[in-house]
Amino acid sequence: MRASRRRVDGEWKTSIVCHHHEFRAFPPLSLTDPAPPFLAVTNVPSMKHSERSTSPRSRRSSARASSTLRSVASKHRLCWTALGFERRTEKLKSEFDTAFASGDLAGQGGPTNDISGSYTVTDYFAELRVPILEGRSGADLLAVNASYRYSDYSTDKTTDSYGLGIEWAPVKTVKLRGSYQQAVRAPNIVELFAAQGAGLFNMDTDPCGTGPGQPVPTASAAQCARSGVTAAQYGSSLLVSPAGQYTGNFGGNTNLDAETAKTYTFGIVLQPLRNLSATIDFFDIKVDKVIAAGIPGALIVQQCVFSNQFCNLIHRNAQRGTLWGQGLAQGYVEQNNLNLGKLSTRGIDVAVNYNYNLSQYGGLGLSFLGSYVDELITEPIPGLGEYDCAGYHGTTCGTPVPKWRHKARAVWTTPWLFDLALTWRHLNEVKIDTASPDELLAGTVLPVTAKMGARDYFDMSGSVNITKQITLRAGVNNIFDKDPPIGVTGAPFGNGNTYPQVYDSLGRKIFASITVAF
Repeated sequence: MRASRRRVDGEWKTSIVCHHHEFRAFPPLSLTDPAPPFLAVTNVPSMKHSERSTSPRSRRSSARASSTLRSVASKHRLCWTALGFERRTEKLKSEFDTAFASGDLAGQGGPTNDISGSYTVTDYFAELRVPILEGRSGADLLAVNASYRYSDYSTDKTTDSYGLGIEWAPVKTVKLRGSYQQAVRAPNIVELFAAQGAGLFNMDTDPCGTGPGQPVPTASAAQCARSGVTAAQYGSSLLVSPAGQYTGNFGGNTNLDAETAKTYTFGIVLQPLRNLSATIDFFDIKVDKVIAAGIPGALIVQQCVFSNQFCNLIHRNAQRGTLWGQGLAQGYVEQNNLNLGKLSTRGIDVAVNYNYNLSQYGGLGLSFLGSYVDELITEPIPGLGEYDCAGYHGTTCGTPVPKWRHKARAVWTTPWLFDLALTWRHLNEVKIDTASPDELLAGTVLPVTAKMGARDYFDMSGSVNITKQITLRAGVNNIFDKDPPIGVTGAPFGNGNTYPQVYDSLGRKIFASITVAF
């Protein structure tokens, strides 16, 4: 028996290799081990400040046995197998003070309720990798791999996830690979146990009101009456929120099922030279039972007004007819968590790596990573149509999804104890989702917010080994201080005028750090 650490499916995994059918389920552990392989008990202390207290806890026990066997058809490659189980308990308790709970903070949109809940899950899993052929004519390598995991949740839900893969290298310089997987994402504690209460959703405008860019209602008085608008309220400017934010009644649902995804990938790996490699991979992912905060609020309003559906989910303020304001009393839309629609995406990932020897000047490493999104289709409710968010952003599509983005990087590793790196980040332009021809997205388009332009950022960084124990790192991100594109970006996706999680909202950033090893 011996411990081994290997890279499997892109992750480092530690296992006990049992050549003589020995098994030790719970070996001694170091408290400083960053990834305890068999048994771990972790308690995260409460994080408290003047406004709220959150105490997440996770307890985990696991065991794993692996073995290595020589393949009959391969002289060098080994079969690899693993069996194991894992049991986890997840807990979360989040408490808020009076200001949060009453919804009195500026821009809060409603009260923030306490959250408390837990669940336990037991997993059983198996993994297998088998080389079928090696070193044969037309098959320098032919190998298959498989994995399976069964999960049993204390919420009376069970899930199955599995994967099948194949690799075929007809010659050493070319390898084809493909895989099929079923993946699952179980609902988290917030999605399961969050208390119901007022929150905000984005909607460009109320079709029954008037406002900037909408001098007259886009729906008739009869259509608006379906949503609760009276004749006296029809066309009122009060119906349109100046912030583009409306009130929904949000909350958890303990009967949620896990999301299920079917993933297909196919790719080719090329290595014509020892120091040059390239990969091209096609991906196709389809997700069912997508967990959402109920039916999207904007869709509920549109479907009620124009198709006479879901009108029972709309509760307008009796005096003003509004769906926005402080708390539920000013009008709201029902949006509790549900397993609703479907999500699918497909595209191509490209990667190129090249290393060049500069002799006495060190080495130069060049890398390129690019991703093309052909489509990102959402079907919010089965049977009510779908829309494609690839190349769009906005109140329905959310954060920008550029059709193309890439990162190119050059690293000069010198023989003089320092390294330099230059990075180029690119994102294609995106349009506002209401400019889409899709019926569920199409809407008012203002010229000033019609699109967010492409962005190119250049970063430079370096590191110096001052001594064997001390390393200094410094750099500049967004060297040319490029501003982010500006538009209308409502919560929760943006901060009002851009997307800080996608673009460099603060411009040029200078950083430095020092690492001391003991």
